[in-house]
Amino acid sequence: MGTMAGVVQPNGVLITLSEAELAVFWSDLENCNRTFLVPVINQSPAQLPGLAAQVQFNGLSLLLDIGLACTTPHHSGLHSMFSILKYPSLISEMPGLRFRNATTQIDTHKKKVISDEFGCGAAFMVARSLFQKTQFLDFRTAVAIGLVKTNAPQSREPDYLAWGPQNSSSVMLLEAKGTQTSLTYATSQIIDACDQLVQATVIAPGYSQARVAVALSLMRQNSGNDTTIYVGDPDPRPIYTYIPTGELVEIVQRSHFLRTALFTNDVELATHLRSRNGGTPNRLETRQVQGSAYMGSSMVLRSENSILSVFVGLDITIRRALLHNELVEFRSSTSAISQAHSDTTNRMTIIQSDGVCLDLMKGKVNQ
Repeated sequence: MGTMAGVVQPNGVLITLSEAELAVFWSDLENCNRTFLVPVINQSPAQLPGLAAQVQFNGLSLLLDIGLACTTPHHSGLHSMFSILKYPSLISEMPGLRFRNATTQIDTHKKKVISDEFGCGAAFMVARSLFQKTQFLDFRTAVAIGLVKTNAPQSREPDYLAWGPQNSSSVMLLEAKGTQTSLTYATSQIIDACDQLVQATVIAPGYSQARVAVALSLMRQNSGNDTTIYVGDPDPRPIYTYIPTGELVEIVQRSHFLRTALFTNDVELATHLRSRNGGTPNRLETRQVQGSAYMGSSMVLRSENSILSVFVGLDITIRRALLHNELVEFRSSTSAISQAHSDTTNRMTIIQSDGVCLDLMKGKVNQ
């Protein structure tokens, strides 16, 4: 197989497409690689500190956050990149974030899965962009592998615990919802999410904690309403406790980068973060992106004349620190928004503030 300059052979999956199919997919990715503005509505009785009237984000960054948010030990490997492959075709070419009208024909149960996954990605995006929270512990995985102990039933666990270096002495309990039904239904989801969050508290002396519910209401092209994000901030009435089994930031980082390693198919790092045992190194790709080196995996889509590489990786310096059980130090920044870069018409790059990279490259097959 011929390859374009700078891209190694795929270490995961090779997908063969027609020339037309590959061109459509690249066009869908280009459509996502733009800035979206979505209104944010406060559903709390009082104004939530730091809440802006709208959130600005790159569409590819949202797709990356969906994949990261939905990766678990039971749903990992290169198929975790589903959000990059499956969801670009849903996004309308209209200026605002909307689904194409054809999505109304999707089966109801499948719509719910899509809505839930977009809701999780939107919760990450809101936490990053509006509250500078850049690392996320998902409670289900953390409890399952012994990073957190709780007296709560699984049905009452919040989705995530978020932390960031900008305000390093605070954490955020985060619950994510999503719907394609209506704006009204999204407001009812906020009520349900807040009812769940009020019962939860993290036992972590020295850390303040906020509770934030995020509900994304996705609209289609023909809707008279805009896609909207609703946010709730309930007052706590704790019943269930969540106790980290180590220092809080270290526990959050282990959970966050375990999910990242599973997403990038880094078996060695995932094994180490899950159990602190040495994992067997698997075949990873090292790629230079914007002057830094990233280690991860690529998926290649190939047609008769064209080739498209989808690479996801983690900054090699961060990866090395994690393998040596070092707490990763991140500089505080007023901007936790992902960086988007397109240096040519054939390359698009997203670099998250936690060192995760999505790099998309298209070129001609060398005959």
